[in-house]
Amino acid sequence: MAERVKEYRKFSREVLWVAVAQLIPKVKGFLTFPILTKALGAAQYGIWAQIQVTLCLFSPLVLLGTNTAMRRFLPVEKEKQNIKNNFWAVVALAFFNGFLLLGVIYFFSPYIVSKLFKADDAVFLLRIAAVLLPLSSINQVFLEFFVTFGQSKKYTFFRAATDMVTMVLIIYFLLHGQGLLTVILISIFTIFVSSIIAFTIIFKQIGICIPSFSGLKSYFYLGFPLFMSGYAYWMISSGDRYVIGYFMDIKAVGIYSGVYTLSNLIIVISTPIYFVLLPVISKYWENKEIEMVKKYLSYSIKYFLMIGIPAAFGMTVLGKRVIRILSTADFEVGWFLIPFIVAGMLVYQTLGSAEYVLTLAKKTKVIFFLSFFGAIENLLLNIIFVPVWGILGAAVTTCITYITMGLVFFKVSRRYLKFSLNFMFILKCLLSATVMIFVILLFEPMGLKDILLSVFWGSIIYFTVLFSLKGISQKEFKLLRGLLWKKE
Repeated sequence: MAERVKEYRKFSREVLWVAVAQLIPKVKGFLTFPILTKALGAAQYGIWAQIQVTLCLFSPLVLLGTNTAMRRFLPVEKEKQNIKNNFWAVVALAFFNGFLLLGVIYFFSPYIVSKLFKADDAVFLLRIAAVLLPLSSINQVFLEFFVTFGQSKKYTFFRAATDMVTMVLIIYFLLHGQGLLTVILISIFTIFVSSIIAFTIIFKQIGICIPSFSGLKSYFYLGFPLFMSGYAYWMISSGDRYVIGYFMDIKAVGIYSGVYTLSNLIIVISTPIYFVLLPVISKYWENKEIEMVKKYLSYSIKYFLMIGIPAAFGMTVLGKRVIRILSTADFEVGWFLIPFIVAGMLVYQTLGSAEYVLTLAKKTKVIFFLSFFGAIENLLLNIIFVPVWGILGAAVTTCITYITMGLVFFKVSRRYLKFSLNFMFILKCLLSATVMIFVILLFEPMGLKDILLSVFWGSIIYFTVLFSLKGISQKEFKLLRGLLWKKE
């Protein structure tokens, strides 16, 4: 039992460190969002959003899913030489594919901009930003190395340092009259420096070698369907910007992207939990400890919902006020999109976590087909709804697609592993969040100080009600406290 508690404690602390690392970029996003929107305006912000969407379109081609396969296979690899060879093979793949695709974007940028940006000055900006493609992919592999081998403090340090420096530089230069080009150059500079430092640390740990790609056969087998799924996820999470840009204009893209960025709080909550989860449950799966896999999955979902449900309620009620404070009047008109986007994300991040079951069972082809179905559904609904309802149509489509995909993933995964969702706990969270909302509305928050104060007291009320409903037992609370703060 003591050994199990020690393992839970290690997992919880890994999640906590990754949570900090994932929180920093969102803090950066919240702090730079008002500066970007006010300094650039909705149209220029729309260009920046389309550039990011375009880079996301090409990103899966760089790594071909090998980064996820790396997190699946390297933790259980016993030979150090194999670890070194396969890791540097993934890095080499990122380098060569990244710069190859940079060239593709460079030559086709006029066509991409004319069809999807509708802004002539975006060609040069897109070409410069394409440098981020190889740099970000290599940096991603370096940072995932730290998480794969339980070095989440290093992962947190690099994410936090990179994002904080980027944020400070962007705010400084935008306040001094610089534009979007400077934002892009700052992003390139900080990721490059981060990669150089991470390379030095990894080199000291495992050394370096001229890799053989023969060791990546199993990586490609597992990762290629995930790479294809990457395009499906891109279509679901970002493709609507292209549809909006085609049927509407770049300003509408900027408004929708701004609201979508604020709604991403749900992803911030789930990412650290699920990011750390895969390497941990992979070991138990390989050792045939299926009950431990079930336990980790169930508790991961439970603790996500414990935070995710009140966050979704709070964002729905306070969204308009937050946008008004952080941005301009152009963006405030999009506040009504938040409930649809947040609801879809909440359901998918709950049920879609079952995708890890398919990854463990090496059924990544199933993941591809299910995500491809979701992408087609998303595209067709966007083409139907956006011309009629505008950006509201895109938000409704996002909600429907995420809910559908979550249900399908959960249903299919139960063929390989069944784990508890604890519906009674979900009901208690919903009731507690409803009480919390009434408290927040009593504050009638208008300014930033009022909003922060209402969130603080709302959170106190939420956890008090949840605890009184025995959503979290006293024993469980003590265990959770011990997992996070007791010494080894």
